[in-house]
Amino acid sequence: MLVYVGRRYTVTVQGSTTKQVACEKCHTLYGYSLAATTTGIGRSPYYADNSGAKRRAHERAHQNLHYALNNRVEAVPCPTCGWLQGPMADVIRSRQFGWMLALSIVAWCIGGLLWFITFAISAASSFQDWYYMLTAVPIAGGGFALLAYRKRLQAAYDPNLNHAARAGRPSAGSFVVPVARTAPPAPVAAPRIPWFYVKDGRREGPISATDLSGLASQGHLSAADLVWTPAMTDWAPVGSIPELAAY
Repeated sequence: MLVYVGRRYTVTVQGSTTKQVACEKCHTLYGYSLAATTTGIGRSPYYADNSGAKRRAHERAHQNLHYALNNRVEAVPCPTCGWLQGPMADVIRSRQFGWMLALSIVAWCIGGLLWFITFAISAASSFQDWYYMLTAVPIAGGGFALLAYRKRLQAAYDPNLNHAARAGRPSAGSFVVPVARTAPPAPVAAPRIPWFYVKDGRREGPISATDLSGLASQGHLSAADLVWTPAMTDWAPVGSIPELAAY
């Protein structure tokens, strides 16, 4: 007969991280601290690989810690509006109506015990012997029904029903992540369109449209003087340009 002997190593590690969450309701970016403690086990059958078992225990403990810190969710409401995000609400729902689960387990144990009594006490089949089994079935079935009803109540439970009461009261360890504000982009200056004009038989320019309007308003250009810009197909008198005709 083969007897198993060996050594078992158990390593416990702790760690923490900061989780950042974007609120589904008010879009506030906030964070909270998450701490976890995990264990890892390594076995050395017949003491053949003690150092390897110890190393495996350390590796598994750290792997479990990494998984816990990356996947575990704490029910920390938004510090601004008090809203619990979807995965957090699921955590709260899973903790509701625990007494129903306990009562279901008790019903299953009683039903299993009565079932065992039916076959353990008597090998003969009589009405009196089968009474325990007939009693066990509805008790165990009631446990399953109670568990199903608990699932239904959990699905209908809304952890965010009174979220407004939590607004402005951040939980311990939660904080709003400051958002860096960037300066608005500088306005893009409109391209300057060059203008040319003819005065006393000489071509002048380029000048801006503002400067050309200034010349017209000061009387240095008459309605018959010609002006031109690259947007025009040909030279035209000042009086035919709407922007300049008013002067």
